[in-house]
Amino acid sequence: MSYPFFKLLIAFVIGIVIATFFKVQSVFIYGVLSSSLCLLAITIFFKGWSKPFKWLGSLSVIALFVSLGFWRVQQEQFLPENHYVNQGSIGSEAVIELELYEQLASNQFNDRYYARVRNVNTTQSTGNVLVLFKTTDSLEFTLGHKLWVYDDINLPSNARNPGDFNYAKYLEGINVHGQIYIDKNKILKQELPKSSDLSFFIKVRKRLETALYSSEMSKQPIAMIEALLLGQRKHLDKEITISFRKAGVIHILALSGLHVGIILLIIEFLTRPLQRWNSYGAYLQTIVILIVLWSFALMTGMSPSIMRAVTMFSFVAIGMTLSRRTNTYFSLMLSAIVLLLINPRLIFNVGFQLSYAAVFAIVTLQPLFKSLWFPRNRVLRFLFSIFTVTLAAQIGVAPISLFYFHQFPLGFLIGNMVLLPALPMFLAASVLMMGLLVVCGNAFKLDVLLNFILEWVIDFIHKVGSWDFLLIEHVYLKLWQVILLYFILYGTALFVSPVLSRSKKERLIPIKPNNFLHLSLFSVLLCLVISTISTLTKDSKVLILHQAAGSAISVYNNHRAQVFTDFYKMTENRDSITWNRLRWIEPHRERKVLRDSLHYDLKINDLEIVIIKEDGFYRKTYNQPIVLLTQSARVNLERLINEVRPTLIIADGSNYRSNFITWESTCLKYNIPFINTYEEGAVELSY
Repeated sequence: MSYPFFKLLIAFVIGIVIATFFKVQSVFIYGVLSSSLCLLAITIFFKGWSKPFKWLGSLSVIALFVSLGFWRVQQEQFLPENHYVNQGSIGSEAVIELELYEQLASNQFNDRYYARVRNVNTTQSTGNVLVLFKTTDSLEFTLGHKLWVYDDINLPSNARNPGDFNYAKYLEGINVHGQIYIDKNKILKQELPKSSDLSFFIKVRKRLETALYSSEMSKQPIAMIEALLLGQRKHLDKEITISFRKAGVIHILALSGLHVGIILLIIEFLTRPLQRWNSYGAYLQTIVILIVLWSFALMTGMSPSIMRAVTMFSFVAIGMTLSRRTNTYFSLMLSAIVLLLINPRLIFNVGFQLSYAAVFAIVTLQPLFKSLWFPRNRVLRFLFSIFTVTLAAQIGVAPISLFYFHQFPLGFLIGNMVLLPALPMFLAASVLMMGLLVVCGNAFKLDVLLNFILEWVIDFIHKVGSWDFLLIEHVYLKLWQVILLYFILYGTALFVSPVLSRSKKERLIPIKPNNFLHLSLFSVLLCLVISTISTLTKDSKVLILHQAAGSAISVYNNHRAQVFTDFYKMTENRDSITWNRLRWIEPHRERKVLRDSLHYDLKINDLEIVIIKEDGFYRKTYNQPIVLLTQSARVNLERLINEVRPTLIIADGSNYRSNFITWESTCLKYNIPFINTYEEGAVELSY
């Protein structure tokens, strides 16, 4: 392993994380930068004089990369003057010009895109936003589509209940600072990208799409080829996406490092004759590979995920040319450093984390698994290689997947063992078919064959995805658990690596514990200690939860939680979805949870909560309770204050926002604390 570059990457990441969560002064950043550079220059000058200078040199390089992390985050934190956030555009309706640049997977309610803001009213502007259209509006757009809308940009929501995903923080990490919900009637004007504005590669993609739809293939197989080769998932049926996700093979559909890696291997195989051409043949081969990879990225729309993958494998391709023993690790570390130098926020991007976790696990763990068995039969050897690659990748991404998605598909081995061996041949056949359609206008029944294969694949994955017993759900990890799991995983792997490199007889000879084993065992001990402390220190709380179109209060102690709900405006389906989400918020995860109806009052020991609903009903006999306003209650708040003398007034997410200004001013007049869960999130009370 290329430890020096690994240490530099870790130092750079530490600098980025510290500067993101703590304010680091410019004086300190430039002081550390200049000091580390001076120390590095001194140690280079006195190189070889003594051991302390070597240690000082290593320390100065580490400090340099930590301070580089500080500096890059500081540069990214300053938004330009013409950014829509600095122009006061948040929350104000205006005529906004948008250009769509990336399409996301649709959810149950919305079709989602990322867009660049070009103008706000008549003022030139910049910045990225998340754009959401109702799925019921059935609107279709292409990348590069320009829209003029009369609407307002809003800030994305933070985590309003404990354990909720902090979407605002995630979007900020990818340089998106606002979101806009666009109804069909809010679109004033739209403009398709002109053919003259399209790059050569986008025109090629459009031509290939047209050829695909002229084939004899049915709708969903065409949509799969679009997703696999052209990076377009807009026509893919949602049920297919869900089935692939449950089967643990969603990476097949998401154009990413897997596809780029396969393309790299195919092009490397096809260009091998160049190596024998002359002494510069290997370099010429690398240039051809890089041209093909970046042309592919341009043709698929240069989405952030494909750019990351192509950048990573560009360094891998260069490393292959250098033919160094450590080139793979070196290429991985160097590509990560380059990408983070360009955009330090990538470290918080889920796709970036999953990509590098998977590739690093394959490079580190797969050789260990492969050394356990060497089949003499070529077919068995190939299948076992696929098995070990799949297993290593899934182990590598498992902690991150559980942290973000809280589920793990055990069917990944079945799906990957069937699909991965055939994927290179399938991609090559799809490219050949599209080439024949473009050049000859006829695929010579290759499209019929591919259509049959893809329909079988869809049915097979749907079957695997329907086996619910293979899907582990509701597994929640904390960040410290994820970090310690990786310490345990790689500490153990690097400890046993020298053992597995021996012959079968020598493997029985024990080896001395090293630092990797110590790290792994210490991480296990730390996991047990922290888990025990957190179990013993559980306390009893009342939580007023934030919930749109409904109200919920959670009362929990050491072992159980009782949740009182009133989802008065929800359909049965939405009620079920909402309850499933609230059931698994952080305070409920390690407790038995019961559900009950929320009435007009709630008394827990000495804590008394009065719930004012839409009808405004309350009894005058309460004495200094906490008041919860719900359902845009029709109540005279001044009279209520005088009659029951509340100590605190809370308004939850079931109210219209227009009520909050009036209620807050009334509370201010009577000097009573007022909390709005839209702004403050869930309210925690002790009892």
